[in-house]
Amino acid sequence: MMINKALFYSMLGGLGLTLALQGCGPSEQPAESNPNGTISEAAKSEEGLFLVIKQTAKDPDAFIIVEKHPSSTGTRALLTDMDGNERMLTEEELKKMAEAEAAKVEDGTSNLTQTPAASSPGLSLGETILAGAAGALIGGMIANKLAGNSNYQQHQQQQQTQTSSYQQNQRDVNRNTSTSKSSIFSDVNKNNRSSSGSSSGSLFNNFNKKKKRR
Repeated sequence: MMINKALFYSMLGGLGLTLALQGCGPSEQPAESNPNGTISEAAKSEEGLFLVIKQTAKDPDAFIIVEKHPSSTGTRALLTDMDGNERMLTEEELKKMAEAEAAKVEDGTSNLTQTPAASSPGLSLGETILAGAAGALIGGMIANKLAGNSNYQQHQQQQQTQTSSYQQNQRDVNRNTSTSKSSIFSDVNKNNRSSSGSSSGSLFNNFNKKKKRR
């Protein structure tokens, strides 16, 4: 699960994440979250963040934040592309992208301040990072400006829908995988019981045949 990857990278990089893990077993699911539902609040905060970002489209590229956790050691992001390749984005890389996108916000050319197109696949990487972590990366001024923009709010709602859809798909995949595993184990156990019964019956019949011959 994705939350396990976040925990793994936290342990390696000392990111100091606060994770809430619930339950155990094959049907375990990460605590349901709505990371993009609080973009405005998170963007205003200057606390460090650990982001898990997923690419959802190519040409043009589009991304969503699928997980967001507080970090006591700055801001980092785990980026997964359409092919499943992962890489860690450093705070320096994130700041450069956020600052470049902030400049577009200031001159009115950022998609975050434009009316979302119905056919738009979503936000670019720079837009996603700025919307999700402006406060942590470049301070809260741009975040406050975005929060009062109606077009930005529409983009935020669009990302909420995409994130919710992604999370639901992940839950369905995990649920189907667990069901499939349970079915396989059940079939194996049935076959083992059947084989054991057949073997015992065969041995018993052979013993009786030999006894009659005597």
